[in-house]
Amino acid sequence: MDALRLLSEGDERVRLGALAVLEELCRADPSLTPGAVAVVRTAMVVWEEAGSRTGRLDAAAERLLASPR
Repeated sequence: MDALRLLSEGDERVRLGALAVLEELCRADPSLTPGAVAVVRTAMVVWEEAGSRTGRLDAAAERLLASPR
């Protein structure tokens, strides 16, 4: 299953877990960060359109978006 699908279709727990995994992968290999940022930004649009944004999701996404590139 791809990251965008996990971030878009799972419940909040699944989405938070996927964000945490992406964050760890980016820490381990910073070259993954630009792609991860693109996926997270797309997921945030999906959340907004679906009405499924939450404060916890936004906070986790913002942490990843703030990662050095």
